[in-house]
Amino acid sequence: MTELTIQADAPDPRTLASLAFICEALGIRARIEANSEAISAADGEPRLIYGVRSEVRPTDIVIVRRAGDVIWPALLDGSIDRPGLDSRIDFDLVAAIGSLLGDQVEHGREAGAIDRHGRLTYPASAPARAGYGDRPIVNAYVNFIGSAVRERLGIGGQALWPSGRVAAIGLSHDVDSPDRYALLGSALRPWRLRRHPRTYARAVAELARARLQDPTPRDFWLFDEVARSEQDLGFRSTFFFATVPFHHRRGAPQDVAYDIRGGAYRRITRSLVASGFEVGLHASYRAHEAWTHMAEERALLGEVAGDDVIGVRHHYWHLGPDVARTLRFHERAGFDYDSSLAFNDHVGFRRGVALPFHPFDPTLQRPVRTLQLPTFCMDGNLFYGSTDVDASVAAVDALVGRIVESGGMGAIDWHIQTSFPGNREFRAWGVAYQAILRLLADRTDVWVTDLRSIARWSSERRRSIDGGPVPAGQPRDATPA
Repeated sequence: MTELTIQADAPDPRTLASLAFICEALGIRARIEANSEAISAADGEPRLIYGVRSEVRPTDIVIVRRAGDVIWPALLDGSIDRPGLDSRIDFDLVAAIGSLLGDQVEHGREAGAIDRHGRLTYPASAPARAGYGDRPIVNAYVNFIGSAVRERLGIGGQALWPSGRVAAIGLSHDVDSPDRYALLGSALRPWRLRRHPRTYARAVAELARARLQDPTPRDFWLFDEVARSEQDLGFRSTFFFATVPFHHRRGAPQDVAYDIRGGAYRRITRSLVASGFEVGLHASYRAHEAWTHMAEERALLGEVAGDDVIGVRHHYWHLGPDVARTLRFHERAGFDYDSSLAFNDHVGFRRGVALPFHPFDPTLQRPVRTLQLPTFCMDGNLFYGSTDVDASVAAVDALVGRIVESGGMGAIDWHIQTSFPGNREFRAWGVAYQAILRLLADRTDVWVTDLRSIARWSSERRRSIDGGPVPAGQPRDATPA
């Protein structure tokens, strides 16, 4: 593999992390060194230079270092002539990528920018305010650099996805309410009754009456139907189970009602694992408070499912007030990947990215080892205020097209009770998910799989770029997307 030399003016750790991310996404092995103005004219080695350079050789590409660059409308609107690109790029793509991935961009400060669960709302995000919330901006920047390196320097890299696929879609399901009557199972827990005894007793009584009158009380328990519908198309998915119910000593009112230690949950998690599906952790609402909470929840789910739990997604997307600390805790708790960066109120690309990445940690001054797999679509994004199946499917299809066009990756999150038309409340949601599966099955250019497979592929590919063995299905040298 040809190695790219990158010279950067006084590179700080965040700059180095951004450059490393760009090279990894492009599949290019790189040597990053401190920049020096004095370069031998006889040295014809192609270089990517990040900084300020008065003289540029034909074998150089210079990305000018400028503070404040984040959104480049000329590129995103398609008015940049890539074949006519000269040696100098006057937009700081490196800093812009670092700002977006690190969430350092200036988001809106108006009322409602942050909701009551601490989540950034879609309209307040910097990309959405600039008109590009539905675009994977980081992918566009990375691919622009890749085009320049390939066209001017003649350096290509390893393909991002296996077997000739140009994009990846991860299928996933949050297991929040697999049993609509799970609350009845906690009716005799006195520690919970001490908190709001009258309200709780009233809710239990009403639910008990509904249960007696319900001819289909198990119609939220759709694991077999969902798994079969995916298997029939050659897909696998990830099921995120919670281990902390609301009546737990650390439980919050937002947490689930079921107890993962019940026999039915042990049977279904082990059945899913045996069928090739992944079981991941749906971290509790307060899990962000300590890494030991996450580690305990991970260990319990692993014991129940009989499998190593390597992935996490936080319930309610609730990462707490210090998101960087929570992402750092994932590493300490031993997770290989997290998939908790998303919008709750709208489809789109949180942090402007549709690629796996390692978030930079300002405390550690390095990227965390836990990989981030961004989620671009949740069922509620589409159905909280609508029942229009056709419009919802079309919206997802359009975003998948964006991901394919940019050669990226995104996760779809559909809850277990909404992923199949097996109940009256969420029938439209289930019809839409099944239609999305069929659309994905028709795309031979997209790798559709569970999140664990994407995380492991990305890890193996990274090692191969660093000089290790090439993962199966991957050519040593290929043209990047």
